[in-house]
This record gives sequence, structure tokens and C-alpha cells, in this order.
Amino acid sequence: MKKNSAPFGASDKDIEAAGKALGKVMRSKGKKKYFLLALIVIVAVVAALTKTGVLPDVVGTGETVTAAPASSAADTLEVNYIDVGQGDCTLIICGGQTMLIDAGENGHEEKVISYLHSKGVVKLDYLVCSHQHTDHMGGLPEVLDEFGASTVIMPRLTKAQTPTNKTYTAFLNSVKASGAKVEAAQPGKSYTLGSAKFEILGPVADDAESLNNMSAVLMLTFEGKKFLFTGDAEKEEAAEEKRRQKLEDEERRRAQKLEDEERRRAQKLEDEARRRAERAAEAEQKKLERQREREAAAAKKKAERLQSKIETQLVSAGGRILRRGLLGILKR
Repeated sequence: MKKNSAPFGASDKDIEAAGKALGKVMRSKGKKKYFLLALIVIVAVVAALTKTGVLPDVVGTGETVTAAPASSAADTLEVNYIDVGQGDCTLIICGGQTMLIDAGENGHEEKVISYLHSKGVVKLDYLVCSHQHTDHMGGLPEVLDEFGASTVIMPRLTKAQTPTNKTYTAFLNSVKASGAKVEAAQPGKSYTLGSAKFEILGPVADDAESLNNMSAVLMLTFEGKKFLFTGDAEKEEAAEEKRRQKLEDEERRRAQKLEDEERRRAQKLEDEARRRAERAAEAEQKKLERQREREAAAAKKKAERLQSKIETQLVSAGGRILRRGLLGILKR
């Protein structure tokens, strides 16, 4: 096979044809001719590069090239704020787990669903309804119907607070149909999302007059960074949160004080019991010593009586012997 000597691997015939066309244009006059010249040159060069593989054939390959992520999903946190107009909608991804907070007003659900699909969401691990206003929960029924969720978190409402609109009814029906575990937004409760953690801070009151102040307030923490999601909680809610925190601090201090007092009381009782035991041991020791002293005194008295008896017997025996001796002498 003859080796191609033309630049970029184009054949001599291609180059010759391009040269003839170029010559014709150069002999012509007018802007149209120069435009045609440029077009011919571009076509010839592209054809040559395509044949040699310098430029790929972009028609009909059907292949998609994807880039590998810089790091694994377990090491990254994504907080995606989805534009749904007036309302809120946030998708959080960490360690392969997903959480959606609200889905905006009715009419934005398709946008939210499309965005979640683009992020590869198959099923949500957590779905949070911050509160039951339609600009936050409007798109949630359709999102639940599309993806489902393992856990649904939302504020617990009183009968007087519960909305009666169709959107809320549709949301409750979708929650029930999804089979998700439903949990009330309980302050102090925490959850894990991959290597991140989120804690429920509000609502701090169960009887707020405004649904805004019944908002589930979340604090998300990841590698020292914090994200606060407040729903529509208003100033009084923040003040109530501070008041609640203050009450909790006071309660904690009272509990610590009671614990310290109880510990001191227990220590005092322990010390008193130890002193009583020591006094009892000392009393028992003294009692034993007195008993031994009495026993020693009794033994001494007994010995003295015995000695006195023996001495008396000896004297009596000596007297009898002496008397017998004297009588014997007198008889002689």
C-alpha cells in the first residue's frame, strides 16, 4: 500500500482538486468568489482531517462520555437550592443518601422531579415538610408519588391548626400510599445523612398561632460546617427558641446542682456511717479490753484465794506436826 504523503493524511487527488478550485476562484473577482474560496478550503481541510482520524466522526456513534467524580459521594455534601419561585425547595445529598426539604408551590412539581432525576435520585431517604403552607408543600404529593421516601418528617399540628385544603389532603394521601415512616418534628432529635448529621431545633411551641412558627427548623452539620433551614419561622419563633434554650440551660444547671447536692449528701451519709462503724469498733475493742481485765482480776483473786488456802493448810499441818512432836517429848 502506497503511503499517503499529503499533509494530515489527505490524498494527493484531494489536494489537487482543492488546488484547481482555488485557482478558479483566484481568477474571479468579487466578494462572493472569495467567500466561495474560503468555503472550499474549509471543506477540503475538514475532509482530510476526518479521513485521518484527527477529527472524529460525530454522526451516529451513540456514545456518552462521563467524567469520574473528584471524590466519593461519602466524602462530599451537596446542598442544592432549587428555584421554585415564592416557596422553598432544597435537595441535600451526602454519602449516597438524600433529603428533600419542601417542594415549592403547586405547579413547580415537574421541575423538582426533573431536577431530582438529573441528580440520580431513585428514592428519598428523608422528605421534610417544613410546614403545611402550600408554597412549601405544594409539590410534595407528586414528588412522593414519583420517588417515595423512607422517612417523612413534619410538624405535628393540633386540630385547630390543621389545613383543610386539597393540597394538604393530597399530601397526606401520598404519604400514606408511600408507606413511609412518619415522624413529628421533635426538637432535640437528630438523624444521620451519610457522614452528615441534622438535628431538629423547632418548632419550639406546640400551639403557635401561625403555621410559620410551627416550622420544622433543621441544623445540618458536616465536617464542622453548619447549614440552618428555618422554613418560614419568624422572629417570635427565634425568640421562643432562645427562651427555650435558656430554660434548658437553667434546667440543666438545676439538675447539675441537684446532682451535686445528692452527691454531697451521699458522701456525708457515707462519712457518718464510716464514723459510726469506727466508733462501734472502738467501743467493741474497749468492751473486750474490759472483759479481759475483769477476767484477769478474777483469775488473780482466785489465785490469791488458793494461795491463802494453801498457806492456811500448811500452817495447820505444821502446827499438828509440832504438837505431836512436843507430846512425844513429854511422854519420854
